[in-house]
Amino acid sequence: MQYLLECVLRTEEGFFTRGTEYVIAVPTDVTEMEKKAFFDLFIHSSVRAREVRIVERCIADAIGAGIDIRQTPGSAIVNLGGETTDIAILSRGGIVLNRLLKTGGAFLDQMVVTIVRRNLDFVIGRPTAEEVRRKTDVFGEAVRPPVLAAGRDLIRLRPGVKEIPSTIVREALEEFLKPCIRTLLLMLEQTPPVVLGAIRRQGICLTGGIACTKGLTGYMEAQTGVPFYTAEQPQLCAARGVRSIIVDRDFEDLAYSMKDENYRWMR
Repeated sequence: MQYLLECVLRTEEGFFTRGTEYVIAVPTDVTEMEKKAFFDLFIHSSVRAREVRIVERCIADAIGAGIDIRQTPGSAIVNLGGETTDIAILSRGGIVLNRLLKTGGAFLDQMVVTIVRRNLDFVIGRPTAEEVRRKTDVFGEAVRPPVLAAGRDLIRLRPGVKEIPSTIVREALEEFLKPCIRTLLLMLEQTPPVVLGAIRRQGICLTGGIACTKGLTGYMEAQTGVPFYTAEQPQLCAARGVRSIIVDRDFEDLAYSMKDENYRWMR
């Protein structure tokens, strides 16, 4: 991890960006010790950070999506990421409820691989499954033509190209979304009435790469009975939020350092 961090932060001149302030967006449901591990990764690395601060990813997502988290009495964020799904309910700058599911885009692509193999006797890789998923209009009303994918035919035992129907991708996506929808409905049942009313008025925000799936908001609305909308460039919401926390002093207090008095016991 140290080597990866140094490669990412190396400048064109070959030196590290030293004496810089860093803000790290961490998954919402991780423990304090896991947050400390993120903190130590930067503070003890060769980048020689001047200051390292932590912010929950749902907070960064909400800021990057353009939600006024300080004034809004209630908002909900569903981050459909690559490895995890982060669901959070926020109110006036604080986190009311949050859940972290250990399923994401990688799990979804593996499901597509499994279903294609089971139904079509055809093996494709995860990168191909991701490409098929992106090209398929899963929840569109019109019948879409199948997507061509290269792989290995298990019957002829040789490489080939086969048409992957949209029904296979839809089956995988629906299976992937089931625990997300179930968890979200449970969280809404536990949400205070004032916060829940605000969420129903403005809708639930979808972020993360999978949020780019066409027709996903309509499907989620039909399953939950709550309005949904997708943030602009949803895969970049957390990055935009972290940038705002660094640049805009109004958001400065939303991030914290593990050197604060509240974390004195961890030193």
